[in-house]
Amino acid sequence: MRRVVELPLVVATVCVLCGCATYVRDVTWTPPGRSLGKARKLVLVEATGRRSIREEVVVAVREQARTSLWWRFEDRQERGVSIDLAGGTPRAKPVTPADGEVFLRLDLYDWETRYDTRETKVSEVEEVDGKEVTREVQREERFLLGEISFGVTTVAADGVSELVEKEYTGDAERLESYSAEKEAMKEAIEEAVRVFLDDITPRRRNVSVRFDDESEDMKCIGELVKSRAYAQALRDLEAVHASQPDRADVIYNMGAVLQGMGDYEHALDRYTQAIQLGAKPYYHNTRTSCVNSLRNRQQLGE
Repeated sequence: MRRVVELPLVVATVCVLCGCATYVRDVTWTPPGRSLGKARKLVLVEATGRRSIREEVVVAVREQARTSLWWRFEDRQERGVSIDLAGGTPRAKPVTPADGEVFLRLDLYDWETRYDTRETKVSEVEEVDGKEVTREVQREERFLLGEISFGVTTVAADGVSELVEKEYTGDAERLESYSAEKEAMKEAIEEAVRVFLDDITPRRRNVSVRFDDESEDMKCIGELVKSRAYAQALRDLEAVHASQPDRADVIYNMGAVLQGMGDYEHALDRYTQAIQLGAKPYYHNTRTSCVNSLRNRQQLGE
């Protein structure tokens, strides 16, 4: 059996000298305001409105979905699939989304670019009696405002429609220039799409889980945790647990590492055992964080 204490001297020395706390990183996702369940793929099947503007919206959705780290995106507008809004309950026809997909319908409501003006303060330097004097003056500034609004309807694989003609808006302004009109509309579209995706995209969250390394042998295993070698750390903890089954810190640390590996169910079992044997104050808080991570996963259908 591999003995945990048989680590290189240099590592053991570092373990002893380092007095900072060790943490396991749990990467979890929190549900958004409008949860689309376990779907991870947005499929655009229908869009209405001016073609040129519509195409810019589709490009923005594709690009922002790609960088969200959650969504994949596919444009199937040419496949003959539609979302019927009649009767108040959206229905996809002639086919329904596959498991893990959600169908989208985009309806452009309004879009425009228009010039506007506003008063702004600028600093001017002038010479008075041989001295430079700075003063603020009011000037009229002309700019171009881009605005857009569109509605989104979704149909998931189970037939549920979380969004039914939900309106999203965006606006942007650019100072008057040759390309101001195009740039203002592009930025307005990107803003509206950003609001839409923020509404349906889970948030990635890093949770720091305290590792109990107050004992010397746990300090050494803590070095593995710091380098995120969680699988090896778990094997070493299991080896210690086999010979010392009643150590609360070992059982708790097994839970912490399991949580970092995403095995929330077994982590909770270990936390409960450790607390029953004699909990330190932060054991309870760590268990609560694991409960929350598990709940989030279940809500997202993972």
